[in-house]
Amino acid sequence: MKSFLSNTTSLALFAILLYGCNNEEKNITHTAYQYAYYTANYQLDSAANYATDETKNTTMVMGRKLMAAVGEEYIMSDTPAEIEIIDVSQENDTDAYAVYHKTTPIKNFIDTLALKKRNGEWQAHSPTPIVHRINNTPNNPMGIKQLKIDETKTKQTTNY
Repeated sequence: MKSFLSNTTSLALFAILLYGCNNEEKNITHTAYQYAYYTANYQLDSAANYATDETKNTTMVMGRKLMAAVGEEYIMSDTPAEIEIIDVSQENDTDAYAVYHKTTPIKNFIDTLALKKRNGEWQAHSPTPIVHRINNTPNNPMGIKQLKIDETKTKQTTNY
């Protein structure tokens, strides 16, 4: 009987740990999706609800300036955006990463988003504006660097 109780207790603890791990992954995925979706669709006020304070004070400020610079016509040509979370990885109790596929009428690429756990909640963390994509050319007025898409992770690939 003692062995049965010990095994039952062990199984229950394992189930609780497994649920907790799955719950963390769901929370990371949810936050990453919401942030990526709202930023991709130029809804920065909504995206800010899923961002760290550092991200709100840097990347979100730069995003608003970028929106003003490109104008309404460009924004309309770049929406709606679709987001697919491809993978999430929790590095430790406070750091995680999500890989997502973004598709718009004029763009198609895969990117990575860092997340931090603050006050018990996962938040997107990109305190430095994304400059690694800057590559302005006449055919690429937004300066988006072409990223190679892993065809095993997504159904569709396009160079833009």
